[in-house]
Order: sequence, then C-alpha cells, then structure tokens
Amino acid sequence: MSLSLLGQSSLKPAAELPIDSLALRILTGVTEEERMEANVLFLERISDSLRQPASYSLAFDELKSVSRLRSPDDAFCLWTWQLTRRGGRFHHQGILIFPGEERNRLIFLSDTTDEFRPEWRKPLKVEDWLGCIYYHIERVKTDGEVYYTLLGYDQHDLRTRRKFIDILHIQEVDDRRMIRFGAPIFYTDIFQGETLDERPYRLLMQYSARFSAMLRWDEKEDRIIMDHLSPKDAKMKGMYQFYGPDFTYDALEWSKKGWVLEEGVKPESDINAPIVPPDRGEGLPPKKP
Repeated sequence: MSLSLLGQSSLKPAAELPIDSLALRILTGVTEEERMEANVLFLERISDSLRQPASYSLAFDELKSVSRLRSPDDAFCLWTWQLTRRGGRFHHQGILIFPGEERNRLIFLSDTTDEFRPEWRKPLKVEDWLGCIYYHIERVKTDGEVYYTLLGYDQHDLRTRRKFIDILHIQEVDDRRMIRFGAPIFYTDIFQGETLDERPYRLLMQYSARFSAMLRWDEKEDRIIMDHLSPKDAKMKGMYQFYGPDFTYDALEWSKKGWVLEEGVKPESDINAPIVPPDRGEGLPPKKP
C-alpha cells in the first residue's frame, strides 16, 4: 500500500470506520486524540453487541488488535487492549463479559495507576485494576474456592516492560457478583531476587525494554514457567531498566494450597521456541520491524 493511500485512510472520520478498523486505530492512530476518539467509539459500539446473549459464542476474529480470552470453564470472556499515550506510555482497557439469558453483563476495566512498582500486598477492586493485556487464563481451586490465574503483559514505558501473574476471584454475595484482582495464594518469600515480607496477592516481572522475557503456561508440566531476571551488575539491583533474563528459569507449581515457586528449574528443550503471539498478548498484530 502506498504512503498516499495510508494518509488518506488515516483521515477518514472514526465514526465512518467499521468496528475492526476502529479497534485497530486505537493502536495505530497517528495522534493521541485520534486514538482516544477511536477508543470511545469502539467501546460504545462493541458494548451494544456484547450485551446480546448470542454474541457470547462469537469469536470476533476480525478484532486483531484486541486480546479475547475465554475462561477454561466458559464462565466469562475477558477482553483487553492498549492505547499509546504521549511520552511512550500506555493506557489499557478491558471488558469482562458474563453470559446471561436475556442480557450479558459487562464489567469495564480501565487502568488507574502509573506507579513504577504496582501494589502487590492486597486485592484490588475493578476500579483499581492495574492494567495490562492478558494472554492466558488458568482455572485453579483451593479450599473450595475457584480462582483464575491471569498472565498479562504491559509495555509500560520507553525504558521498561512488565509481566503480571495475577488472580481473578469471583464470588456470589447476596445475588451480586463480587470481583477482585489478586489473592494470597502465592507461596514464596522471594521472587525474581527480591525478598517479600508478606504473602503476595500477585507477582510482577519488570525488565529492560531492550529485552524480551518469557512468562508462559507450560502445557506439558501443568505449570507457569518464566525467565529469571537479574540486573547486569549487582549494584543496579532495583533499577529495572537494567534487568534482563540471566539464562536460568523459575516455575510456579500448583499445590493444594496454591502456587509454589520453584527456582532453578530445568525447562523443556523447546522452551525458547517462538510463542504466538510473542510478548504482546493474544490477538494483537505483529510488531513492526
């Protein structure tokens, strides 16, 4: 496609775009104003569709720039996407979709924090969502409670990237659905070289934007496996813009009580094989060269 055609396309009013092009403009719009306008219009249009019961079974494959996950037990769908802000930062949005007979229930997510190290010591309400693009869901159960383990990616800023291991906990209270992110089901007092003085409600990997870091579900071993991250110099501990993989691996193994960290695990021989989509979350277009 020629540059002239690309320029003409970007000038087309957002209100005239089909829903898939509108979703893509959120990611690729030339200006922040253009991206924000597309985001507002996308939310308005897609919400009407998602509330219809018949929509719950649809794949929406045309929305290539939106991660669309379905829980293993089909209890909900979880959509997430990102919008580039000025200064190399990112804003995340999401929708939790619960099926209904007459109308699906939608819960909207919008990240609210720019903290360099987000809160890990307590559960968070929907309105306090940290914000990322989720690319995997695992259902686990302990003490009669069901928890959904979420793997997510946050492009964060020009210097660092982040990956989350978080928990989605859904409870029915007085015919109301109470949703919290995070739960104290991680059993470790150290993670990525940092000592944890309390049991964490979520785990965070933070590393240099110059590197990629692996965090994925290991189907063969039924566990979460990840790169171990270290600074290139011990004097740089806590300066995450200098962190990267040190060619060792850790894993979270599920036990009856929760996730238990195992350090220095031996990965499968194909651990470095390409993972689709790499480092960005399900359903997003490939990075530009």
